[in-house]
Amino acid sequence: MESPQSDGSDDLQPDRKRWYFGGLPPAEFSLVVAAFVVHFFTYGPLYSFGVFLPALKDGLGVSLASAATIGSTLNGSQFFGSLVAGLLIPRRASHVTVSAGGGLMVLVGLTAMSYVENVVPACVAICIAGLGMGMSNLAGLVALNTRVVASRRALLVGLATCGTSVGTILLPQVYFRLIEAFGWRWSMRVMSFSTAFALLATAPFFRVPKKAEAPPTLSVTVSDETDAVIDMDLARGTDPVETSAVHQPSAVAEDERRSPEGQSCWRKFPCADPRFACWWLNMLVCFMGYFAPAALLAEFAKAELGLDPSAYASAYTAIGVGGLTTRLFLGFIVGKCGGPRRVHFGSQLAAGVLTVLLPWCWNSASLITWGAFYGLAIGPLIALVSVILSELFGTDVLPLYHGVSRTGVSLGTFVGPPLISLVVQAAGYRAALAIAGSLVLCAAGFLILLRVIEKSRAGGRDGNDTRQTKADGSISQNADAPEVKGA
Repeated sequence: MESPQSDGSDDLQPDRKRWYFGGLPPAEFSLVVAAFVVHFFTYGPLYSFGVFLPALKDGLGVSLASAATIGSTLNGSQFFGSLVAGLLIPRRASHVTVSAGGGLMVLVGLTAMSYVENVVPACVAICIAGLGMGMSNLAGLVALNTRVVASRRALLVGLATCGTSVGTILLPQVYFRLIEAFGWRWSMRVMSFSTAFALLATAPFFRVPKKAEAPPTLSVTVSDETDAVIDMDLARGTDPVETSAVHQPSAVAEDERRSPEGQSCWRKFPCADPRFACWWLNMLVCFMGYFAPAALLAEFAKAELGLDPSAYASAYTAIGVGGLTTRLFLGFIVGKCGGPRRVHFGSQLAAGVLTVLLPWCWNSASLITWGAFYGLAIGPLIALVSVILSELFGTDVLPLYHGVSRTGVSLGTFVGPPLISLVVQAAGYRAALAIAGSLVLCAAGFLILLRVIEKSRAGGRDGNDTRQTKADGSISQNADAPEVKGA
């Protein structure tokens, strides 16, 4: 009996007999757990940092817009850190090195943040921490997408990103109690050491072995497409053995089959592809409004509803519970709804509508109820980004494409919340969050345009194939099955 191997290649072959933990091979199980922990300590603070907003505003003696700038700097720099990681992985640095380096940057940045006295050094310090969080997050997420089979990618990524929801559930309560007991500076130091320790401890699990350069194996009945190629070769008098040789099925092979352009597109700037340009613009516009509820919820609950810190901490926890619910069942939801892109589109629309509805809450119960529905809506939004990019462009270019995608998120996050805060001061929460929600909704138009471009390209390729077949005169092909004629 063959003993289980953990050299990385068996991660791509789910049919081999091994010990399983909850239905997962040991290598995949440990990888999912490590990615879960990284999401807890990197994305969890994205949705929980708003708890610090009132304390920062009072402690530093600054306006709401200035305090919101600190939070948006953390969020924006984290996504920009993903671009840094994408440029480093895998050619210049390994996934492990990038993740560990990010942990050290978090330690330096958050510790420095606990000693600042005004906004400018606070933004510099929190930017260093955000860059480190983004680097560690992308390294773990790319390692997970690369090492698992495409058929289980949505499920496993959904389980890993549950760390974000669990962090959103627990961290607001932890931050609130730490701030109440020790003040925001010591709370920041606790956050610094705990996050750095978690990122450094999980980094070794993100090792991605180099693919073995084994000779290709033959497959006689891989698919109808393979049979068609063999029939064409027989008609032309060529050797079917040479032209029908294919590699064993793997996640990368499936990605390459889905995206024929995936192997060459890394050589040019991603936005040169109009599909990716549409995706990037969606990220930019969407995230100008996306983080406004998370950033402003605490101050809104305190100033407009007169709630105490425990009440709005519970609202953040409700967001986490809602997000956890959808992420736990993300694989099932994607399967039932016809793919990750449909789920992502619906999630974005729901998030936009709920952003507009936030200022209409009138008490603690309505705010917590809103938080639960908002969490359900946003659960798949970020969780499915890596899955969608893998389907569109392949896992080989995922580090670069995901990194560039997150620059759109970063720019939107840098610009959006501070501007929305200025609108709050000028016109109130209802007008400000109506603008934020409208940005999220309008950004979905770029996703529709992306789909139109894809259909246009598919129609053009079908037409070219038909014209090429007629010009050759030797092969006639319909939509159902290939048919060979005499040469």
